[in-house]
Amino acid sequence: MKAYIVTKGGRPEEMKRYLEGLEEVKEVHLVYGGYDLVVVVEVKGVEELGRLVLREIREKFPVEETLTLIVAD
Repeated sequence: MKAYIVTKGGRPEEMKRYLEGLEEVKEVHLVYGGYDLVVVVEVKGVEELGRLVLREIREKFPVEETLTLIVAD
């Protein structure tokens, strides 16, 4: 399953470096606009996606907000 995770806040440059080292993470981009980071991930299912968002992003970095978009096609 492929998904996009966008984040706001949470030391984006540091988060980018950390996330690039995770096996599930395929791309990480700093962006301008309403969010700071776009993360492209490939996981086995929704449970693994939830773990990634909670444990690897929300618990490690002081993010204000995350938005997860699961690819439909």
